[in-house]
Amino acid sequence: MVFVVKTSPVYTGRADVVGYPLYADFNVDQYFTLFHIAAFYFPALTIGVYALLSLIDRRRLPSPTDIVRWPASSPPRAEDQSEPEVRRTTVVSAFSRVGRVALVGALFGLEVGIWRNSDHVAWNVIVVALLFAAAVYAAAAVWVRVESGDFWDIAAVLNALAVPFGIGGLTLVSRSTSLVTLDDGQIHRYPWLRLSIAAVLTVLALLFVVWRLVRHRSPAARADTERLGIAFLTIPLGIFLFTAQLLPTTLPGWTFEDGQGLASQHLMTSGFFPWRDILLAHGLFLDGLRNMFSMAVFGSSHWGALVADGLIFGPLYAAGMYYLAATLLRGRNLLLLLTVALVVSTSAWIFVIDIRFVAWPFILALLVAALRRSAWWKSSLLGVAVTIEAILVPESAYFAIATFAGIAGYEFVNRHDARSRLRAFSRTAGLAAGGAVTVGALVLVLAANHALSSFIGYYVAFVPGHELEGGLPIVASLNPFLVFVIAAPIAAWLATIAIAGSKMVLRRRLTVADWTLMVAALAGILYFGKGLARADLGHLEQAYSQSIPALMILAIIVVSAIDRWLSSWTLTKDLVLRVGGQVASAAALIAVLIASPQPVGALVGASTYNFHPHTGSEPTVAPLGYATGDHVDPTLISDLNTVLGAYSGPGSTVLDLTNNPGIFYYVLDYYPPTSYYNISIAESQQSQDQVIADIQHHSPKLAIVSAHLYEDYTLGLPAWDQINNQVRHHLVYQYVFDHYRPLLDVDGFVIYALDTVQGPPVSTFASQLSAPPRTDDLAFDSGQCAWGYIPDHLTIQPSAGELANAVSISTSQTSSSVQTLSLPEGAAWGSYRWLEIDSATGFSPGAFSVYQGNNDDYHSVTFWTMGGTDVHRYLVHVGACGQWHGYSADPLTFVQTQGSQQFTAFRLVP
Repeated sequence: MVFVVKTSPVYTGRADVVGYPLYADFNVDQYFTLFHIAAFYFPALTIGVYALLSLIDRRRLPSPTDIVRWPASSPPRAEDQSEPEVRRTTVVSAFSRVGRVALVGALFGLEVGIWRNSDHVAWNVIVVALLFAAAVYAAAAVWVRVESGDFWDIAAVLNALAVPFGIGGLTLVSRSTSLVTLDDGQIHRYPWLRLSIAAVLTVLALLFVVWRLVRHRSPAARADTERLGIAFLTIPLGIFLFTAQLLPTTLPGWTFEDGQGLASQHLMTSGFFPWRDILLAHGLFLDGLRNMFSMAVFGSSHWGALVADGLIFGPLYAAGMYYLAATLLRGRNLLLLLTVALVVSTSAWIFVIDIRFVAWPFILALLVAALRRSAWWKSSLLGVAVTIEAILVPESAYFAIATFAGIAGYEFVNRHDARSRLRAFSRTAGLAAGGAVTVGALVLVLAANHALSSFIGYYVAFVPGHELEGGLPIVASLNPFLVFVIAAPIAAWLATIAIAGSKMVLRRRLTVADWTLMVAALAGILYFGKGLARADLGHLEQAYSQSIPALMILAIIVVSAIDRWLSSWTLTKDLVLRVGGQVASAAALIAVLIASPQPVGALVGASTYNFHPHTGSEPTVAPLGYATGDHVDPTLISDLNTVLGAYSGPGSTVLDLTNNPGIFYYVLDYYPPTSYYNISIAESQQSQDQVIADIQHHSPKLAIVSAHLYEDYTLGLPAWDQINNQVRHHLVYQYVFDHYRPLLDVDGFVIYALDTVQGPPVSTFASQLSAPPRTDDLAFDSGQCAWGYIPDHLTIQPSAGELANAVSISTSQTSSSVQTLSLPEGAAWGSYRWLEIDSATGFSPGAFSVYQGNNDDYHSVTFWTMGGTDVHRYLVHVGACGQWHGYSADPLTFVQTQGSQQFTAFRLVP
């Protein structure tokens, strides 16, 4: 059966959000159509076909109702019996015991090597591991000789007691972490772990180990305690040290992307309350708390705000992925090592980390614990955790949906195992209760701070139309990695459905790993739409990163299945069981180590530099910290500070329309007059109306309307996806041009002043600037005013009353494609907001330009038409263009640069 789906590349809808889809007439919905077909409709169709076939041939295929009831008649739960019984030899057991001691010693050696900043970390690891092993076995031998007992049992106890001190070893690494500035040779130390915190954690871990050793006294139980400590403390600490890196320097581009977090951190510490006073585009964690934490530890600078990403949050995410695998595998050592290899060695090509979701692997590990054993506190804690994650990172709301669906589905399928109907859904009830309590607490906090309506408005403003704001075509020349990040989440989801569906049809129990896979895959596929909504490599990578937990669990399930198959195959069974029953795991581990671009030796060698990097020079601008040479020149900061200070001063409000929050709301210490401090998120009519209301309320004296090239690059985001901000935020710019006047251009920033403000003449402070400011023709420096196909799709139109007051323009035909437009006597072009163009016969496809003087990007207003005989009127919001307000009363030239069109009238709408 073949299905043909035809999607149109042309966008035919209408919206109040301006973005590339409206500008270029690009149908971003076609991606979602194909995605939904592949990810949802195709599986649904497959299930439907199966249901139909089962009704036709009931003897061979279980019916859908049988499948729903399948757990009741299936064999007893077998998830813990699925692994083959391994025949451990004396050699294998001895090797395993020695290996556990060596692992603990190797961690101590790694910590010592990093602490000493050694050029030969590998030798430190080897020597300390040997010395530690010698000490453990010597102590065990002495104990056996004096007090009697089993040598290996005593060694396991001593090794288990040593495990918690790996936390203490982190304090050595922390105290030695440093950055060297090459220009003066200074060593700047940045300790990141307090001794008191490490001591408390070490004592707690040690008490836990002692409790287990006292409670479980058999040699096997003590060995389990040793293995538990290594699996959940020693190895994660090693992963942390291998993946952590102190940032040596920051990169350009900070004024917008990183500037959002810098500004929000500064504003929040100045008393601005999230949602009520500032809207954080990426959520409270990424745009606020993350920077506040990092700057508290590493200093108040751009560099300080980013250090924790690589030194703490990224390694925590990697350790969390390992914890997830460890909770699922429960002692399958080679598969655990495979997980370590994937996490540590493949970060350059598979393991993409997005630190905003640092808590997600830990939440999945908690999900595993809640599924394995029904306890109200586990499911309630899971509900609290996933709800807090959704609050701090709004995009994680998908994870909450997936988690609830997974818990509810698990209990529905296994409902017949419960002693009562009430207990059958105890996990679901606990999850819902934990989430409800957390939401209730949030509502109380928001209501007490008068932020509840703003919190709800945040989702109303941001969720709808996101794909129209940032939608882009996927590049035609797909590189292999881009194909991989697009295909992998869908493949993981379809594979998950296939695994679950096949087990249901075969009436086999779904294991905890299967249910965890379904939750992770569902979360990943729900989040994948964000990548399609802005299909550049960065956002597609971000969407792909949310499928990494599912891909890892899928790999574990597949490799485990191959191991079981080899263990059951007659020809290989005896050999496989004798070597540990993990042949496929060993093969996969070897393959990853060989294919990895980061060999183990290189990782060990690089670990010391990662904690002791160097940079070129001391900071030249204190709020920026350590930065590369092509950052913002200090003279720019000084010039802007001089100009803004002449009219107001730090602590007052300034309206930034260029998306440079890092400069104006962090470095220069000004406040935004609106909660949309990052103007790029004010896209819809509702959000732009709110910005205008905020401007009216606070009346900032100055507005920065444009930022053109500074030296050889543009600061902030005055235009993106070929659309200038005065077009994207046309309602806001219309208000600014109506109430503000051009003041000056300083270092590429065009600044307007409120009409009612009489500040000092520019000449009074011009001598304090690094170069003479420009004060003429500033209206033509607001950037390109190219509307593209936006007028075809824009739902924002003049009111009926405004259209009724439209004024006709006298025209004269200069040539077949050129007309002259003349103002009525005594009028001004800037007094009108919309240009109305009428055609009795309907519009054909074409391109048009309105200009005065030069027909270039700075002096013209351009737009395109899609055409259609049913379209007889075009309205272009020309009042949002700075050049429109710069035109004199002289006539304008209207040119058809493409197509041939007959017009019946031109009108100006106030």
